[in-house]
Amino acid sequence: MTLLNDKLKRRIVIAVTSEQYGKELIDAIENASGTPGPQGPQGDSGVAIATAPLTYDGQTKTVAITQASALADGFLSSADWSTFSGKQPSIGTGTTSQYLRGDLTWQTVSLSSFRVLTVGQDAATIAGCIALCTSPTITNSYIIRIPPGVYTENLTIPGSVHLQGMTNSMENTSTTVTGQHTIYGTDVNTLNNRVTISNLLFTSTHATTPMFTISGTTAQEVNIQGCYLQNINAATTAQLLNVGANATLYIGNSRTAMGLSGTGGTHITITGGNVYTYSYYTASAGTRFLEISTAGYAQLINAQVTVNGTDLMRVAANGLVVCGYSIFNNEAAIGNGCNLLGAGANLTAFGCTFNIQNNAASYVVTGVSGAAYFQTANNYTNAPGVVTRNVKIKNTVSLLAYTAALTPSV
Repeated sequence: MTLLNDKLKRRIVIAVTSEQYGKELIDAIENASGTPGPQGPQGDSGVAIATAPLTYDGQTKTVAITQASALADGFLSSADWSTFSGKQPSIGTGTTSQYLRGDLTWQTVSLSSFRVLTVGQDAATIAGCIALCTSPTITNSYIIRIPPGVYTENLTIPGSVHLQGMTNSMENTSTTVTGQHTIYGTDVNTLNNRVTISNLLFTSTHATTPMFTISGTTAQEVNIQGCYLQNINAATTAQLLNVGANATLYIGNSRTAMGLSGTGGTHITITGGNVYTYSYYTASAGTRFLEISTAGYAQLINAQVTVNGTDLMRVAANGLVVCGYSIFNNEAAIGNGCNLLGAGANLTAFGCTFNIQNNAASYVVTGVSGAAYFQTANNYTNAPGVVTRNVKIKNTVSLLAYTAALTPSV
């Protein structure tokens, strides 16, 4: 600090060392009058008393500045400067329809960002939520959550849109969907045509229209899990599931029912598609469990089926049914197990039980010439309280017995 002579009244120079990145401050006091200076009470004539973070030494006539701390203002050291200089720049404010992405940019919120819709929140109905599903694909799929309630709607469900009941078991009937529904695949990328339906009770009262009609111009896959499907119409023409051309249905841990009094129509009709079941059973009889009316394929694993009608299963020409570890009951006094009614129709069964009434006009397997039954390790007599059950096969059907070994041939 340099003190000038009285003729110039006084000039104060604050010198801050270069390592403090300060500056030289010159405060020339002209025409000193002894009045208080601009910074505080009167000190030396015409010189202001400094306030924090500045300090003033009246003896040496020097002004200084302290270093900043967590509790006090002051100058920054070079290390402090580097720390502050390296901080993230401020981010501008977005709008209420935006979210901050990982690259620290604001992006507009869209349904495809989340792909989960809830009935009663996003739309009042299931169909309303389906309408909000924009261009669904396997990489932009939607889950529609359905809370407990009764929904009377006829649904058209596109691929990559999945319905999920907000209950934990198919025994919980608090979420009920009543109507007739269509699932039809058209996308050339068949992965986009997949639909999953879970934890819902579906009911229908229609005498002819199936509860679910599943088909497509390209491959359509539908997976039904933990559901209860019931058509309470007693007509023998009533249907539950119709699986058409290019369609594949997987149904597991589920049950179906036809008619409140055990009457009704057909549980599953195949018109060119494929059906795979596991852990599946029928809760009420109906007159038929499976109808393959156009060449198709059915694989029935761990199924328990009960009907009361002429044929438990009917298989058209070139249709194929494969059964394993399942139980088939036909309670009709005159009723068959499986009717292979077209040439090329085939039934394969292993580890199954067939409980068919022992009537002269009834058969475990009946059918036409050109049809075949391949069987191994099945049970035809296991009915509690009944000594015998039907063990007959119609002589027009070829019986292909189990062969333990094959004979090599040129």
